[in-house]
Amino acid sequence: MPALECYTFPLLASLFPVVMTSLQNNVALDATLAILLRVLCMTPSPPQTELSPDVIIPLTTVLPLLCSAHPDASTRHMTFCILGHVLQLTPSVLRLQILRDLVSPSEDASPYMRTAAIGLVKEAVLEAVSHPKTENVFASPFLLQTIGPHVFRLDPPHLLDSIGGVDALKDSPEPARLVGCLNLYYILLSRDVDNRVRVFPYSVTSLGVQSRWALLDWN
Repeated sequence: MPALECYTFPLLASLFPVVMTSLQNNVALDATLAILLRVLCMTPSPPQTELSPDVIIPLTTVLPLLCSAHPDASTRHMTFCILGHVLQLTPSVLRLQILRDLVSPSEDASPYMRTAAIGLVKEAVLEAVSHPKTENVFASPFLLQTIGPHVFRLDPPHLLDSIGGVDALKDSPEPARLVGCLNLYYILLSRDVDNRVRVFPYSVTSLGVQSRWALLDWN
């Protein structure tokens, strides 16, 4: 597929070094986000258009940091919308790799970005299963092989043994992440009618059972 900037968005290609400098240094950020919104979100593009990895990888490296850390809520929201559109214009294999990194636990990962990234996975799954005749890694067993170990488990695995009680759990970001995980699992069960993801052999039973019995012990 042709790269997006080759015919639709020459402005993005010509300004990309300036865009990255602005995003990385928080200089003229509002203007830069406005350009990205205009170019990526508002300008019509031909069907099945994809961005170049040379654009995707830098943007998907810096945008999650702004989504997580910027003090202004509207800026965080705008940045997240741009990130979502960049991912929609990303080849599916690379898109899955990026989302795997966003949902994976690490010292540098924001727990709130990890939760939001599960929603981005859900969007990609819905896109994939809505086109049953098109090959897509988000509608294949490779999806759960890639993200399942990072999504469908408690974080940390022994969280409910170490946390102080229900109130302490409520104050942590983990309940919101678990809701997103189970919502994704529900989407797979209800929308993947051909079982292209092979969700039925995959089990999140251990997650549910561990959570249920630990909560019963607290009560």
